[in-house]
This record gives sequence, structure tokens and C-alpha cells, in this order.
Amino acid sequence: MSRGSLWSDTLHCCCHKLLLLLCAASVLGATLAGPSYRSYGHCTDAETGRELFIGESFTRPGQCIRVQCLGTLQLWEDGCEVPKLEGNCNPVPPGNEFLNYPYCCPLFVCRKIAVSEKDRREEIRTYNQYGTMIKQDIQQIFSVGPVKGNVPGAGVITQFEI
Repeated sequence: MSRGSLWSDTLHCCCHKLLLLLCAASVLGATLAGPSYRSYGHCTDAETGRELFIGESFTRPGQCIRVQCLGTLQLWEDGCEVPKLEGNCNPVPPGNEFLNYPYCCPLFVCRKIAVSEKDRREEIRTYNQYGTMIKQDIQQIFSVGPVKGNVPGAGVITQFEI
């Protein structure tokens, strides 16, 4: 047997093995991956016409509503809630109108001011759509004086801000 013939037989055998391996991998890969969940059904959002596969969701543009396709092939919608808050509260829209739900929902800023003879206290609380406080700022201004007697600065009210 010649050297060239041995090389040719070895190469021919390796090509056959590689071909068999690739065929087996493609058959096993298709079997192991199975059908995608997307092949079972979909929902259509009547307002936008967008088709969603089961489990898929999106935020409706300009509305801040999340739409999700359920396993029952029904749509579920989540929108921004307005929490029940005490005090003088105002909604503050997000700075970016293209955020996804729930980040596109407005925050609520509530102000509470208490004034007494000695001080003034302003409390600003920020809440999310669920009524959870996410930020609190307190400013208190109090007065000291007037000082009695013959003291420099007597009769002057001094204010401190905390």
C-alpha cells in the first residue's frame, strides 16, 4: 500500500465520521431544544395591533400601560396607580416619556408645612405609584433671641436653618 493511498483512506474515513457526527448533532439538537413556547399561541393587542407570544409583554407607547399575553391567550394590562396620600400632593411626570412601565409612572410629591412661634418646618416626601415613600427632605428654620440685657446683638432674632 502506498503512502498516498493511506493518506487518502484516512481522510476519506475522517470525512465520513465528521458527516455522521454533524447529522447526529443536528437531529439531537432539534430533539433536545423542543418546540418554542412561542409556537403555542399568541395574543393581539386590539389598540396597537401588536402580536404577543405567551409570556411576552410591552409598554404601550405614550400611555404607560404594560400589556402582557397570558397562557389563557388573554391580555393583562397594568397601568399607573394613584396612591391615597395625605397632605398637599401633586403628581410629577418622569423626565423621559419613553421609559417602560412602571418607570414611566409619575411620582407624587407631598408638602407639609408646620409653623410655630419658634420655628418653621417644611417636609417634602416623594412617593411612587404604590404609595411607598422613596425620598424625604426636611427643612427646619428656628429662631433664637432676642437676648435680654446689655449684650451685643440684643434685640436681634437670629435664624438657623438645618
